[in-house]
Amino acid sequence: MFRVLLSDAAQSDIRNNVTWWSENRSREEAERWYIAVMEKIYSLEQLPLRCPIALEYC
Repeated sequence: MFRVLLSDAAQSDIRNNVTWWSENRSREEAERWYIAVMEKIYSLEQLPLRCPIALEYC
């Protein structure tokens, strides 16, 4: 099993998106989006090769 680490910048981007979605759409939609994004991110712990490493990190 692998461990997924989110950078401070990624965490901030996610928080900012949730805040924007809550203010401009709905809190419920923001929560659903957050849960879906986090599930996808952390699914990389089980299937790390399903997404390539970003070029800026190579």
